Amino acid sequence: MPLIDLLIENNAEQGKWEEVANSYDMMHWLYRRNYSDTDPSQLTTLKRLRRWNRESYNKETGRTLNQIFIKSDKLYEQGLKIMLACTGGSERESLCFWHKSCCADTEGTHGVCPLDRG
Repeated sequence: MPLIDLLIENNAEQGKWEEVANSYDMMHWLYRRNYSDTDPSQLTTLKRLRRWNRESYNKETGRTLNQIFIKSDKLYEQGLKIMLACTGGSERESLCFWHKSCCADTEGTHGVCPLDRG
């Protein structure tokens, strides 16, 4: 993952948005390959991938707006599904994963499965 992060950073600095998008696709592929669809270990990366997809709409990534928004919605749904499982169905806490400002996070545990908080 550090290599992919470096590729993303360097290509973004140079405005090579298609390469940045390809690196994010590789990151997503690696996570899908190494974790189950419901593994809370994916939460932080799903949020990062979704943020990239939402921010990339005005960049030359080689993807259409439709492709970008469909992928963003799929990432959202997957993360929400994981969080609902982690929180025992708590919609409020699940939504806070995506929208931190909707609730306080005094313990710095935002986006972490409650089952993993110890």
